Amino acid sequence: MPIVHMAKNMRLMSAGQVLEVRADDEGAHADIPAWCEQTGNPFLGEEPSDGFFRYFVRKKA
Repeated sequence: MPIVHMAKNMRLMSAGQVLEVRADDEGAHADIPAWCEQTGNPFLGEEPSDGFFRYFVRKKA
């Protein structure tokens, strides 16, 4: 479900803003960068956190 929520939130954002996604879903490691590549939104990276990962995506201009 992280992709569905991410896409919904990205539509509400202005170009250049950065979205932080928190997920503990193992599939997110591949799904979020793949979604970014498909949509043209830059994937800025991921960071491990306490029990989940933080993903960062910039909304394309």
